[in-house]
Amino acid sequence: MKMMKAITIQQYWAWAIMAGHKGVENRTWGTSYRGPLAIHAGQSISLMSRQIIQRILGRDVPVDCPRGALLGVVDLVDVVRFNPHQPLLLDPYDLAGDPFATGPMCWILRNPRALAEPIPMRGQLGLFEVADLLGTAFVAG
Repeated sequence: MKMMKAITIQQYWAWAIMAGHKGVENRTWGTSYRGPLAIHAGQSISLMSRQIIQRILGRDVPVDCPRGALLGVVDLVDVVRFNPHQPLLLDPYDLAGDPFATGPMCWILRNPRALAEPIPMRGQLGLFEVADLLGTAFVAG
């Protein structure tokens, strides 16, 4: 069975990534991995994150986002060390202008493809392996 990398992200951050609003994931650690990355929404939920996202986007965020499930796939294109108080001299991803970028390690995510139906499963810490989702049905858009 072909496998792919996945990462668990707390809701509502996972929703913002899959909806195409958040193109950066902030972590304390980096990875040398680049390529397709499955986004798993963890069981925990942060109402504060929902408020932050709503303030940044200037619109409502759905309350009933799936939890404990694979939501889709993004492309992890780069990982950049970033400190918002000391912007990068060369900032090809405009992290200094991205309200979602806080660092210290910014994972640059592109091309979100949401699954037509979330796949329930338990998450894990760090990067982990799941069955390859690239042949699965995605939401048109």
